[in-house]
Amino acid sequence: MAVIVNAFKKMGGAIEKADPIDAMKDAIQDLFNRTPFKEIADLPNIVTGLGPLISGYINTAKDSISKGVQDVGEDIKDGFQKEIGGLANQITNAFIEFGNKIADLGEQIGKEIQNVGNQIASVGNAINTVIDQINKIISDITMLIRCTIAFFNFISSLFSYISKCIVWFFIYFLPWIGQYFECIFQKIVSLPKCFFWYILDCTGQIMYLPFRILFWLIDSLFNFGIEALVNIYLWETLEEIDKYIHDDSGLGSKIHIIHFPDTVTDKCYNCHIKPIKRKVPSTCDLNKKYHRLVTCRGGNGVKKCNVDLSQYVDPENPTNIPEISQ
Repeated sequence: MAVIVNAFKKMGGAIEKADPIDAMKDAIQDLFNRTPFKEIADLPNIVTGLGPLISGYINTAKDSISKGVQDVGEDIKDGFQKEIGGLANQITNAFIEFGNKIADLGEQIGKEIQNVGNQIASVGNAINTVIDQINKIISDITMLIRCTIAFFNFISSLFSYISKCIVWFFIYFLPWIGQYFECIFQKIVSLPKCFFWYILDCTGQIMYLPFRILFWLIDSLFNFGIEALVNIYLWETLEEIDKYIHDDSGLGSKIHIIHFPDTVTDKCYNCHIKPIKRKVPSTCDLNKKYHRLVTCRGGNGVKKCNVDLSQYVDPENPTNIPEISQ
C-alpha cells in the first residue's frame, strides 16, 4: 500500500510538471503495474491518499484551464491586434499610396496645365508681335501717306507763293519802285533850275558849320549839352513858328521863315512817292504747310508762322522799314 501511496504522491508531484490527464494516466498505470489487487485491506488508506491527490489534480486542472484560457485569450488578443494592426497598416498604406498617386496625378496635371499655359502665352506673344508689326506697318503707311500729302501741299503752297510774289513784283513792286527812278530823273532834269537853291542851301550849312563844331567841342569837353539845347530851344521853336505861319492850322499864309518856298521844295527836294497798293504776299500759309511737312513723322515743329515779309512795307510810309520783331 505504501508503494501505491508513493505512486499516487509521485503522480501528484508529477501533475504539477506534466499535463494533468497524462500525469493521472501514468500514475494509474504505474499503480496497476506495481500493486497487487489482492491487497484490498489497504483500500481505506489508498482512498485517504487519493483525496489530496484528487484535490491537487482539480486545482492543477483549474489552474491549467485558467492559464490555457488566458493564453488562448492572449493569443486571440494578439492575433486580433495583429490582424487589426495589419489591416490598419494596409488601409493606411493604401491611403498613402492613393494620396501619392493623387499627388503625382495632380503634379502631372499641373505640369500639363503649365505647359498649355506656356503654349498659350507663346501664341499670345506671337499674336502680339504680329499685331505690333501690323500696327507698325499701318503707322508707316499712314505716315508715308501723310508725309506725301504734306509734301505736295508744301510744293503747291510754294509754287502758289512764288507765283503771287512774281505777280506782286511786276504789278505792284516795280511801279512803286519806279516812282523813285522817276523822281531821280525829275531831279536831274530840274538840276539847272534848282542849282541856285542847292548853292544857297550848301552856303547856309557851311556858315552854320563853325557853330556846330564849337557846340560839339564844348559838349565834348564840359558835357554841357549845348547842341541839344540849341536844337530844342532854337531850331524847334523856329520850326513851330514856321508851321504856325505856313500851315492852315495857323495863319495859313503859305510863307516859310526858315525853309524854301513850297514850289522850290517840291521841285528840288521832295519826291511824291505813292504807297504800294498791296503788301508782300504773306508767308503764313507756306509756313503752315512747311510745319506740317516737318512734323508729318511726329516731330515738333514751329506751329506759329515765321516772320511775315508783308510787315516790312508800311503803306503809310513805304520808305520807312520797320524793325524786325522776331
